[in-house]
Amino acid sequence: MEVDRPGEREWFAVQVKPQHERTVPYALGRLGFERYVPLCRAVRRWAEGFKELDVPVFAGFVFAACGATKPLPSRLCPLFTT
Repeated sequence: MEVDRPGEREWFAVQVKPQHERTVPYALGRLGFERYVPLCRAVRRWAEGFKELDVPVFAGFVFAACGATKPLPSRLCPLFTT
């Protein structure tokens, strides 16, 4: 059994604006945060036929790890939803 230690990083599900599941993790990565967006393969129909795309499993959510010493940056708040 693992014991939680104070000061360790924790994972959070951050709700983001629609269609921003790719831009927010990029911004968090540039700031040094660990982030994760689970993707799955989906087939979409377009006018010129079918296309396989990688789409987020949890649309509108990004997972980010942060600790007490390094909280999520407030300057990204316009990309987050409340």
